[in-house]
Amino acid sequence: MAEIKVKGEIALEVDESQLEVYAVFRPDKDGEEWDLEKVLTMLAREGIIYGFKPSSVEEALNTLSKVKKTGEEKKVLLAKGDTPELPVREEYAWEEIPIPDAFKERSEEILETDEAPEIIVTRIEKVKTEKKVVKKPKLPFMAPKEEVVTVVEKREIPERVYVDPTVVATGWVEEGGKIATVYAPKSGKAGKDVYGKPIIPTMEDEPSLYLGKGVAKEKGELVAKKSGFVRRGKNWIEIVPFVKHDWELTLSKDNATCYISFSPGSKEAPVPFFEDILEDVQALEYPTDALIDEELILDLFRQAISSGNPLEQVSITRDRDAFIGIQVSEDKLRATLTVRKGRGHGSPLILKEVSSAIRDSGLKGIQTEKLKEDIISFYRGKAHDLEDYVLAEGTPAEAAGDPEVECEVTFPPKDKMEELMTAARNAGES
Repeated sequence: MAEIKVKGEIALEVDESQLEVYAVFRPDKDGEEWDLEKVLTMLAREGIIYGFKPSSVEEALNTLSKVKKTGEEKKVLLAKGDTPELPVREEYAWEEIPIPDAFKERSEEILETDEAPEIIVTRIEKVKTEKKVVKKPKLPFMAPKEEVVTVVEKREIPERVYVDPTVVATGWVEEGGKIATVYAPKSGKAGKDVYGKPIIPTMEDEPSLYLGKGVAKEKGELVAKKSGFVRRGKNWIEIVPFVKHDWELTLSKDNATCYISFSPGSKEAPVPFFEDILEDVQALEYPTDALIDEELILDLFRQAISSGNPLEQVSITRDRDAFIGIQVSEDKLRATLTVRKGRGHGSPLILKEVSSAIRDSGLKGIQTEKLKEDIISFYRGKAHDLEDYVLAEGTPAEAAGDPEVECEVTFPPKDKMEELMTAARNAGES
């Protein structure tokens, strides 16, 4: 292949990033002649040592050789450095954390504010201080010396960061709940400019996200340190504390009394709906007609919210005393047992008292083992009443029939019989 030469003016143009070098060519048939060696010499003279090969420069010259018209300008790439791979800051995959319907009204009042989040960061500052130290003597009989030395101490200085308060997303999260998955930053990769100098990628000192109150990073996740409404801006996130009321329903050992434990949350949180309490009661298979009135239950909640004092296993069941009764029919052939569990603050059912009542009744023919099994099953079961349980049954007497007469006759001997018959006939004739 013949050596490529061009005539005219060639100037080098280096971009601001120093990653690209261009040859700017203006053809002139009477101008300076350029070949590969001369262009390479010019690059070396300008300190451009990276991002090209002789073959690539020759290819560029070939392109320029096709420009013939005087005054026309052509620009071709001569050298190209390595672009650095910029570091990637932390990234976040946000969880779906919608605001519950019950809190939406309150959330609008709380979150619709232009108040800037309070973002506090800790700055480490090195401070030189002087301290007195006692140095041990070189020889044991010499007195120790006290010297003043300069030491550098690290101090943590809290500073507030002011950010754009514009809110871009909101939500609701429980304490300990996950807000986002955190993807670790990537350091990037160094490049090299056309002068052969490395280009070190740098990351901005400012973090991609400032963590405000109530939010912490733990094991690659953003988690809530308290329950409340989430406010998130372009580069910040915080939780506005808002604790919902919490309750738990439990039953007594005999399932006759329903208790509620109630932990009041924020005073702004709405009083629980009675319908929600009823759902929990029904889930326990407890009869709702045994509960105290709705307003009495809601008053318990209001008082706890107002005082901030929780309720611990408070009965929400109507009061009723336990009852044990044994009924014997008029004909004394059938004995039945009726037992009712006590509820609320009424006297509870005591199994020993059931046993005593049956023993004192003096009834006979009771199947003791079956009775014991049935009573314990009732006590542990969901039913509150045991009605007309048959304890014992007697056997009725059979009714008397029509009277019967039985006669026994002894006949005399035959000769005596004939004598009697003859006598009877004679008597009839006379």
